[in-house]
Amino acid sequence: MDYINAIKINTYEDAVSYISSIPRFADKDDFVKMQTFYDYLNLKEDWNPVIYHVAGTNGKGSTCAYLDAIYREYGESCALFTSPHLVDVRERIRLDSKLIAKEEFLLSFNNIARALYAFNEERPGMNYCATYFAWYFFIAMDYYKRAKAPVLILETGLGGRLDATNVVRDKSVAVITEIGLDHMEYLGDSKAKIACEKAGIIRENTPLVYMAGNEETDTVLNEVAESRKAPVFTVGRHNIENLLCSNEGIDFSYNSVYYKNVRLHLNTIATYQVLNAALAIEAFAITNKSVPRDFSVISKAVAGMQWPGRMEFIKENVVFDGAHNVDGVTAFLDSVRMDAVKGKRRLLFSAVTDKQADVELRLIAESGLFDSIGLTPIDSSRALSKDELNKLANIAGGASVYNDAWNAYEELGGELGKDDRLYVCGSLYLVGELKRKFTS
Repeated sequence: MDYINAIKINTYEDAVSYISSIPRFADKDDFVKMQTFYDYLNLKEDWNPVIYHVAGTNGKGSTCAYLDAIYREYGESCALFTSPHLVDVRERIRLDSKLIAKEEFLLSFNNIARALYAFNEERPGMNYCATYFAWYFFIAMDYYKRAKAPVLILETGLGGRLDATNVVRDKSVAVITEIGLDHMEYLGDSKAKIACEKAGIIRENTPLVYMAGNEETDTVLNEVAESRKAPVFTVGRHNIENLLCSNEGIDFSYNSVYYKNVRLHLNTIATYQVLNAALAIEAFAITNKSVPRDFSVISKAVAGMQWPGRMEFIKENVVFDGAHNVDGVTAFLDSVRMDAVKGKRRLLFSAVTDKQADVELRLIAESGLFDSIGLTPIDSSRALSKDELNKLANIAGGASVYNDAWNAYEELGGELGKDDRLYVCGSLYLVGELKRKFTS
């Protein structure tokens, strides 16, 4: 389908189908062309919103969600752009916690389609074709500009420097979460190289808040920030004290730069969310120094936030987690160690081909946390096949390999006793595939 035909699309479903026909991991956009097209769209943030730009390997979406929760608890309108989605593509584009309406999505889609056709017609030889992710970002920004959203929270899709979201110029603060080894074929084969890509979101004289604790990445972020005269604020494990975990959630003390020492409760068993919540609080404080120091609104906001697919209880004894790289699986295992399961733990795992599934499964097996492990292929062109999973089964201590995710879930879940727990992890695609079953 070319862009002339795209202009004639008149249903939301056809618009989504058109975007879905674009490979999700195609070559990255030419950033100069993408920036030029963004400027052509006249989506520049001329209504002066507060803009948070969040990059990192793990924790981006959760940090964005905590920020969004804080603004909503204060009663302020807030736009939230995240990826990926689990069930509905509209999860990526939210305003005041509500998914973009299908009618609004279609309107913005056609605005972008017409503009893209005209843009290329007016610039012979430019031939700019937006990627899958860029389409959703442009639709989001078109929608947010119509709504004049006063706060924009933007999560990068991949990297930072060349990411579609980085066409936004007038940011209020850059936030960088934990940096690990992921998407190395695109971002580099070391944490330092990946940190350079993430640091691309830092703007001149614009504050940077980042998760500190790794000398290799900290050095890169500080050097880039210094070169751009960006004030630096850090959050790390040294800011967290008195951590207490139970099946009711996590309690801890946070030594904030702005709020000093405060006590917080998170309604999750995911220990990795402690630092993500702290990052969000620090970023909010930096851009809202006039907000009263009464911490009750913020503490209520973070206590109430729940982000789907992150140690999410689907049932009383079933937990879904989107851990999909080595660092994510390590954090997932830390959370499992802290839980209070009295019975057996079972695990259902899958992965896509560009992940280090062998390393992840070795970590899982060596943890000794699970009484049984199941492996399953998932419905994705990038998924590990059943044959590939069979080769990995021994690494996972002789794991069972199933034909499909739902069959695996039903079999493993059907064996649970009242004190047992089933965990699902390894890929957000796996989490999304199973969640769609529950909602279909």
